[in-house]
Parts: sequence; structure tokens; C-alpha cells
Amino acid sequence: MLRKGIVLFLFALIILVTVLSWLWKSHAKAKLPLPTRGAAAGRSAQGSSSPTATISLATSASPIPTREVQEQAFISAFRTPIAFYGKVVDQHNAAIAEADVKLSANDKPLGGRPTEYILKSDQNGFFGIEGIVGLNLSVQVSKPGFKVIPRASAATTSSGLFEYNVSAASTRPPHSPDKTNPVLFMLHRPGVSETLVKVGERNFRIARNGSPLRIPLASQGGEPHEVVLRCWNKDSERSTGARQYDWRFEISVPQGGLVARSNDFAFEAPPDGYASSDIVDMPGSLPPDQWHGFARRSYFIRFNDGIFARVNVEMRAAGDHFVAWESYLNPKPQSRNLEYSPEQQAGDASHN
Repeated sequence: MLRKGIVLFLFALIILVTVLSWLWKSHAKAKLPLPTRGAAAGRSAQGSSSPTATISLATSASPIPTREVQEQAFISAFRTPIAFYGKVVDQHNAAIAEADVKLSANDKPLGGRPTEYILKSDQNGFFGIEGIVGLNLSVQVSKPGFKVIPRASAATTSSGLFEYNVSAASTRPPHSPDKTNPVLFMLHRPGVSETLVKVGERNFRIARNGSPLRIPLASQGGEPHEVVLRCWNKDSERSTGARQYDWRFEISVPQGGLVARSNDFAFEAPPDGYASSDIVDMPGSLPPDQWHGFARRSYFIRFNDGIFARVNVEMRAAGDHFVAWESYLNPKPQSRNLEYSPEQQAGDASHN
């Protein structure tokens, strides 16, 4: 009886081992990699017919940088070597010595304020720095008694931002320093102070049908020093829901002429080139990105008696329909100096 039980136990054990072996072999076959199209093509080119040849996909793609590698690359960008050379000039391109120069190097990858460096321009207006690092460099120049020119006011201004490490998607190359060709920075040197007659800053209502709005620039006798504004506006005729409409604005000088002013820091009127009027035409048929319900203009004005002025005008055709006005007139005949000093406010003949 005992012997029979032992035989049955051994027989059951043999069956269990056989089943487990079969299951293990089936699982191993299921995990075998199948040949890919790329592998088949490779074999064909090499003349191989082995059905088990495979190509590892891991070796056919660029390895993905680890997080640690990415972090090191990011930190390294802030260690880019920086050298910079500049020159400070006035609006007449004359060198400005002893100008204050503040440089800020973006060298803190983990946050914090950029490192600042303070320099002075030399007798020829030059300054430079070497041996520092950063992603980019901000430069600002100034000097007591001179006016700082903002970036949006002219082509050459009092500040700038210069990139030293740019991404692959950037359309601009990194800054290339050159001692023989320094970057120019401009400060406005005030001219000789003269008393100007100021009108503004004021808003004037203007008709929509072209009726003239006359603005006198001075109250002195003799020839009239006035500018005439007209606007033709068809906003009431636009269809329901329409944003755009036809409007036109004209500025004219009956006893003289005007010429466009180049930038906010142009204070000397040109001797010639004046026209009797200028027109802003804004038809409703313009593309949406070109049509506006307002227009800003700045002009120099020369009157027939040799009096010069400058004006800033903004026509607001949308909404309440008004003109924002500011003007400065030099009552001294033939003087083209139109620089206004705040110190004149106490004694000017201001029309406010």
C-alpha cells in the first residue's frame, strides 16, 4: 500500500514538472523580439538570410539628455564669457566724457539680482568691460545735465540689451564685441535756453463734417500764428456691427507750412522742406490691422514771418471725437530752437 502511494506521488510530480517546463518555454518564446522592417532591409542589403537577426531600436535614435545634463547645460549658459565696448555721444555725435555707465550681467541661473558694474566713459566717450560672464548684458548711460533718450524715441538711445547666449530658435546671432567699432549710446545735450510759448496739453472738440478748428499758437499781434484742423468722419454711416468706417483728418498752416518731426528728441526746426498741409486718410476698406480710430502726428511749423514752432497732435476719431493738442512756439524771429525747459513754466505765456 505504501509503495503504491509513493509511485502515484512520483507520477504526479513528473506531470507537474512537465507542465511547468512547457509554460516556461511558451513564455520565453512570447518575449522574443520580432524582426522589424528596418531589420529586414538591413539583412537584404548585407545578403543575410538568418531569421533571428534583429536591430536594436535604442541604437537608432539620439539618446535623450538626462535631467542632470539639461540642468548643467542651463547653468553653463549663464557662464558665457562677456566682453563689451561702447561709446557715449550727444545728438551731434560729439563724445561725452565722464558719463555714468551701469552694466547688469544676467549671471544668476538660480535667481537673484544680476551682477552690476559701474563705469565712467573716458575723455573720448569710450568705455569697455571684459572678463565677466552672463546670459545677456544690459547697458544704461546717463549724466547730470543731459536727457536720457528712451529706446522707443530714436534709433540711437541711452540703453540697450545684448544677448551672448541665444537659443537655436533665435533669429539674431549673439552680440559680437568689437573694440574698433563700439556700440553707440546717445544722451541729449540741452541747447541754449529760450523762452517758448506753450499751448496745452489740451483737448479740443472738432466737428465731423470738415468745419475748421482754428488753434492759435500765440497771442501776439501781427500775422496770425495759428493752425487749422479739419476732420471728415462717416462713423454714423457704418452698418450695424461694423468696426471700421471712413474718416480723414487734415492739418494746415494758412500763413506758413509744416514738416514731419523725426523723433521726440528733435528740437531744432529744419530751415526748409515745409508743405502747406498734411492729411491722414483712413478709409474703412483698409485691412483690419492697418485701420485705426486714432492718429498721432508731430510737426515742425514755420510761419511766413520767420517764427517757428513744434506741435504734437492726436486725432481721436473714435468715441467722443476730439483732438489732443500740445504746441511750443519760439517768439524770437528766425530762431529754430524749440527745446522747452520745465524751468520756463513759471514764466512762460502758457495757454492752459
